Amino acid sequence: MKKIKNKITAKDAKVLNVSFREYYANFLKNKPKELKSYKRQVIAAFNKTHDIAAFLEGLKTIAMAERKVSDIAKSAGLERSTVYKLLSKEANPSFYNVSSIIKNLGISLTAHIN
Repeated sequence: MKKIKNKITAKDAKVLNVSFREYYANFLKNKPKELKSYKRQVIAAFNKTHDIAAFLEGLKTIAMAERKVSDIAKSAGLERSTVYKLLSKEANPSFYNVSSIIKNLGISLTAHIN
């Protein structure tokens, strides 16, 4: 596989014939600082926009970077295919399922009164 540089683009992913998400998840795999920063960005974006689809897409990238989705599914007590469906932008997952997944990704949710 081509060495991944710090600045990545969709063009780089196209050269490798993978989706940008797969490419970026691969980039984050052995970079704990960058992965932690990406987690913060996903959460901050959700807190600002409340865009569930974008949040789920971000969680999917995190899941792919952290470990195999099948491992996360097993830890969360869900089927692998269910996790993929839950983390798609078309999904409308239950709070329970999302909280099970994010707990296994090392993320916690906190509610605040506005």
